[in-house]
Amino acid sequence: MNKTLNSESVSIEIPIQTIMNAIHSFSQDNQLNQLQLVILTKEQYDESQNSEKSVQMNMLELQEEMQRDRSWIIKHLFQDEYFRRKIAKFSQFPINDSGKYLFHRKSMLKFLNDYAEEIVERSNNTIRIEKNRNQSMKPRKRGRA
Repeated sequence: MNKTLNSESVSIEIPIQTIMNAIHSFSQDNQLNQLQLVILTKEQYDESQNSEKSVQMNMLELQEEMQRDRSWIIKHLFQDEYFRRKIAKFSQFPINDSGKYLFHRKSMLKFLNDYAEEIVERSNNTIRIEKNRNQSMKPRKRGRA
């Protein structure tokens, strides 16, 4: 497969044998009467993958997203009244120590992206955050440059 890029278009060459093999395998399974190809941008593909995830995010997923442990997140996000008020709208906090944290995934990812700089500042720079186009943040541990 060859791919060429210029400022106005993208050209991808797929060997005809690859397409024929796909058509043949679908026709043998009687799954399709007609083969349909869909072309998506990388951003569209990523968005569709994210939308397939559950609507809710749990604490483990938040820890993974922020690359921080549970105690750091509780201290710097949930015990900070400023952030807690913003998060409370789309969060379920445990009533006691054995309860679960749940968050609306899309809202939490948007919050993390929108407040990335403030999270860094209010955590006394114990975390550095890189924002990306997918509306999520990727924290990095502070270190020497």
